[in-house]
Amino acid sequence: MKTILFIKALVKMLAGFAMLAVMLFVPAGTCQFYQAWVMLGVLFVPMAIMGAVMLVKNPELLSKRLNAMVVSDYAAVYSDNSC
Repeated sequence: MKTILFIKALVKMLAGFAMLAVMLFVPAGTCQFYQAWVMLGVLFVPMAIMGAVMLVKNPELLSKRLNAMVVSDYAAVYSDNSC
């Protein structure tokens, strides 16, 4: 179970890294854009550390975070129907 969870987390993180790298480096026209490398490191190093900690300490939480759904209807989530 942990192996599958590890692979799933690794694939999602690498896919996110690749998409963000493309969005940063393609418009710049070069990979020698050190600010983008700094941003990627600041974003993904703590993410990888926290993923590893969750995998060891609480795999259920990591599984829930990997399967989180994105809510697209803002009004449905934040409407106040208690009045």
